[in-house]
Amino acid sequence: MNGVWGALLPLVVGSAVVPIQVVVVLLLLQGGGRVPALAWVAGVSTVRLLQGLVFGVVLRPETPTTSAPGPDAASPFTASLLLVLGVLLLVMAGRRALDQPDEDAPPPRWLEATASMGPGRAYVFGALSMVVGAKFWVFTLGAVAAIHDAALPTATGVLAFVLFVVLAQALQVAALVVAFAAPRRADDVLGPAAGWLTRHNRPLVIGVGIVFGVWFAVKGLTGLGLV
Repeated sequence: MNGVWGALLPLVVGSAVVPIQVVVVLLLLQGGGRVPALAWVAGVSTVRLLQGLVFGVVLRPETPTTSAPGPDAASPFTASLLLVLGVLLLVMAGRRALDQPDEDAPPPRWLEATASMGPGRAYVFGALSMVVGAKFWVFTLGAVAAIHDAALPTATGVLAFVLFVVLAQALQVAALVVAFAAPRRADDVLGPAAGWLTRHNRPLVIGVGIVFGVWFAVKGLTGLGLV
């Protein structure tokens, strides 16, 4: 179990620090309230869990669980996924550097609707944001493949993936915890955070894309024996 986290941790951090997902939750907390924000996170989580279920079934027959290559090794399939993810993140950073929109970000009208979005719409839009976001698919598939490569027992593998889903949304969950635990002070804390993330979204996306893009690309190329 410990060995697989060496492969999962970069995927967790990369998923968690995508600025736009956090911005949406903060905007929902400011506009629609705590329940719509919770519904958005639930929608995101539902799609991630369904992706894990489907991909886990698809990947399970790939190799016998007794022939694991070791906790630090990656199969060619996993290495290819990491390379694809690295390229996607670098392209995302390049597009933002050229002031092009992030194709995986929710449409502007979604952000404008957060002020009046109810729980049902928030849940659906949260789920859709994961369905249409290419890099989120690769993050999740990379996590499933890393767990598969570690040849964990089924129950342990399921637990590892559920922990990945929770930790991948750590910043969103933290915002919800603040909102529910201290509702009177939440606006004082979360309002400035939302404003700061909105103002600095472009440099944050560029920085995250470059750092994690290079990381995943190098890991993928190394796993494929190309460097």
